[in-house]
Amino acid sequence: MGTFFRLTEVLGTPSLIWLAKSAQQGEATTAVAAVGEEWEGRRGRYLEDCEEVKRGKDDGENVGAGRVQQTFDEGEEKSLWGDSLGLVGFGAHA
Repeated sequence: MGTFFRLTEVLGTPSLIWLAKSAQQGEATTAVAAVGEEWEGRRGRYLEDCEEVKRGKDDGENVGAGRVQQTFDEGEEKSLWGDSLGLVGFGAHA
């Protein structure tokens, strides 16, 4: 079975195949955000495909481009950060 058919089986439809990325493409944005000098001291940004994206349409969909309410919530971000600090032995959650 070819890669295209496996991906369409997982994604459910051939029209979503454009979402598929290689491992290197998938990790590139995380690497840029983590070590890119242009992001030094610039927290709370939403990056997609190695670039900061503007707010998109709040349509409740999980698939699409841009930062929307369902992909960024400041309260949830703070909660996740606090929980993460606790898991590694730092902060009040330790």
